[in-house]
Amino acid sequence: MSVREQFCHIGNTRRFWLSKAIGAPLDPEGRFYRQVGDDWVPISDISDIRRKLDQSGKLLAEKFEGALSGRLQLLQYENPVLFLQHMVWHEGYHYALIVLALRLAGHEPAEEWEEEHVWQVWRGIETN
Repeated sequence: MSVREQFCHIGNTRRFWLSKAIGAPLDPEGRFYRQVGDDWVPISDISDIRRKLDQSGKLLAEKFEGALSGRLQLLQYENPVLFLQHMVWHEGYHYALIVLALRLAGHEPAEEWEEEHVWQVWRGIETN
């Protein structure tokens, strides 16, 4: 998959498992794929992909917090933490594929960029 397709797949997977977990379909406007004939093709507008990833991330956080507080049950998961674990594992896998693709194309992410945009995010620390 291209990097663009990786991001669309991540967003689509978020939506798929969240829909299964809450037992309801999600707004079709948030889709990362569009139907062309019998095929589903990833959207191509990078700003649209970014916006939809931001939206799906916020929706995941909202539903996860609801499940942790007992306001929402995630049907496909015995415990809300297992849902979060599934999402982290899946996105970490694709993050690694994206970084590998960049490296193979000669675009090694700088350590400073990774520190700010990956590791600080996981630690919840903002230095800017």
